[in-house]
Amino acid sequence: MKKNDILLLFGSLCFIVVAWIGFNIYHNIVTSTIPQFIVTQLKSINGSFNTTIINKLKTKENVSPSFSQGNLTPTVTQTQPASSTPPPPTPTIQIATDSAKEATGGGAL
Repeated sequence: MKKNDILLLFGSLCFIVVAWIGFNIYHNIVTSTIPQFIVTQLKSINGSFNTTIINKLKTKENVSPSFSQGNLTPTVTQTQPASSTPPPPTPTIQIATDSAKEATGGGAL
């Protein structure tokens, strides 16, 4: 092959590759992946927040359970400032150990 033939082949190949990439980019921009029935259901989000609810959530008690076998009492942490009154008693959780040990029979198919 001559030098001009190789240059013509290389130039044509480059043109086809650039055109292919360009058409793919155009196709991805024009087409949408969201179905039309979902687009009609989309609503904008209101940008205002209810600050009183957020402040009430900040003063809420956080209960974190203890996952050890020996201690079944959850740990209660309060986010409110300490007051002069004593804290309320810690709630206890009782687990029925007899029913937890029994296994149920499997169903017959």
